[in-house]
Amino acid sequence: MSTVTIRRGDTMFAIARKNGLSLDRLRKANPGVNPRALRVGQRIRLPGSTDGFDAPARARRARSTPEARPSQRSATRTSAQQTATRSAQRVPYRNGRIPSNALTDVGGGHRMYGDAAQAYTRMRDAARRDGVNIRLTDSYRSYAAQVDVARRKGIYGVRQPNGRLGLAARPGTSNHGLGRAVDVNLQASPRASAWLRANAARYGFKTIPREPWHWEFR
Repeated sequence: MSTVTIRRGDTMFAIARKNGLSLDRLRKANPGVNPRALRVGQRIRLPGSTDGFDAPARARRARSTPEARPSQRSATRTSAQQTATRSAQRVPYRNGRIPSNALTDVGGGHRMYGDAAQAYTRMRDAARRDGVNIRLTDSYRSYAAQVDVARRKGIYGVRQPNGRLGLAARPGTSNHGLGRAVDVNLQASPRASAWLRANAARYGFKTIPREPWHWEFR
């Protein structure tokens, strides 16, 4: 049984997928490890991906599945890779409850999670090369912070006593709470709005019509 060293942004779910394991098998191989409190540098046991209960099932599938043509095999691999990538992108923590050691600093004291943090960093650096400095007002938002924002700005789409519609997601449902959204300080970021509209989609980010400062990683 080999081991793997935890790196920034790693999750038990992503490690299991990457190594062809079920999350349950990986957890059973590490009974003393809390999957929600992984630490950078921590080592966890990695059972062999070809042993265990699913070997007979794989053998049955191999016997019963007809040989695919090269183009079919390529399409199947691509589909499987895309599915694994989407699965690895899921955040294995409750909204607003991501531990600090699982978040990545993206500059200016702001933090994001996993693939969203990596994509934002690439986008921010590309903007800088074009002479655009993206400054943020918000990024990861804890559950308590979501409650505070909802109290101050109202729930999104709900009419407030002042007649305006609320702007905040219900606590526990915000993409900020998953570390996958940022709010851009448009006043302090000249040309950022136009640059993002033209380029953000290439890095996986989209905005909301009512909130041109809000960008989410999809």
